[in-house]
Formats: sequence, C-alpha cells, structure tokens
Amino acid sequence: RQLQLAKSSGGWFGVMVMDLFPESAAARGFGEGRGILVTAVLPGSPAERAGLRPNDIVLEIDGRRLIWYKSMIALVQSLPADRTVEVLIARAGERLRTSVALGDLEAARAGIRSRDAMSRDYKAGIAAYGAGRPAEAAEVFEGLVEHGWAGARLALGLLSQGGRGR
Repeated sequence: RQLQLAKSSGGWFGVMVMDLFPESAAARGFGEGRGILVTAVLPGSPAERAGLRPNDIVLEIDGRRLIWYKSMIALVQSLPADRTVEVLIARAGERLRTSVALGDLEAARAGIRSRDAMSRDYKAGIAAYGAGRPAEAAEVFEGLVEHGWAGARLALGLLSQGGRGR
C-alpha cells in the first residue's frame, strides 16, 4: 500500500493504491489482469470529489495505461496542480470515465497528519480522560475526527455516554 504523497511537489490525487495482479484481479471479477487497486480515498481529496471509491481499479490516466502504482504516482506528481485529467476505471465489472482536477501536493502534505502523530494524540486523549479531564479528552478526539481518525469518533461516542464501556 502506498499513500500517494512523496517528496516532490506537483499534482495530487488523494488515494491509497496498490498493484493489482492477475490472481487478485480474477477474484474481483476483473479479467484483464493488471491495474491499480484503490484501497482508500482520502476525505476531501480530488479523487473523492471525482467520485472514486475504494476497490475501483485505475486503468488509465489521460490515455496512458497504468499497471504499477509507482508509475501512477510518478505520472500524477509530474503534472501541475489544478490540471484536470481523464481517468478510466473499472468498477463492479464496468468501465467508467471520470475527470479528476488534481490538487496541489504541497498543500495536501501540509493538511494531512501522519498516522504516528494521530496515534500519539489519541493516547494523550485517553490519558486525559483517565486523569479525570473529559473536556480535554473530548477536544483531542474532536480534532482527530476532523482528520478522519475513526477510533476518535468511537471515543467521542463513549464520552458522550458518560464514559460507559471503559
């Protein structure tokens, strides 16, 4: 799996992808054998705005056939931000075309927090709750929810129920 962020600036798609090999392609009902499997679509990303979903298979970008996730990342990052690209995907046995207005990689990098940082914040929220500071814990968990951390949503739900289930 690869989060589509790298060190160079350029276009940004906003997906996690992996190579799709013939054996796993067949299990998904995709008989053509090769493509790039979308494993996650980041909230608010260009891919999400264009309607891409997890389990979509990216076949082409601007008419260029793609079979390795690294080639997709390199292609997208070589393009300027705000460029619109045509994407051919396979979804549930159908081929679909969509347009994706690429985002800016540097802006995306500034807006996406690392999993390690979120994990540290989550632990701090648990510690604050354990120390009898539920308002502080709720503030930490609300910030994590804004960044898409599903576990923080659960923790907020437990806090709203008075902490049952601890």
